[in-house]
Amino acid sequence: MELRRSYYRSLYVENNRLYRNEINLLSVGDGPVQWVGGLYQYYNHYDQPITATDPNQPQFAAPPAQGSALYGPGPANPNN
Repeated sequence: MELRRSYYRSLYVENNRLYRNEINLLSVGDGPVQWVGGLYQYYNHYDQPITATDPNQPQFAAPPAQGSALYGPGPANPNN
């Protein structure tokens, strides 16, 4: 019986970028008209790159093409 050593390596990273800005404008006069105005900005970008390698698994080097048994049928080709 032959035992093969696994050299599986993985890298998991989380990148989260977020910022928020807010500006409020209020009237402070004693006149008959009071007003409120403002702006709000929000940005969030979340990225999770994952890398996996194992030299004993050639599938990692060349993943199956679309349309193979693993991924199921590919998109319809109107030219055929």
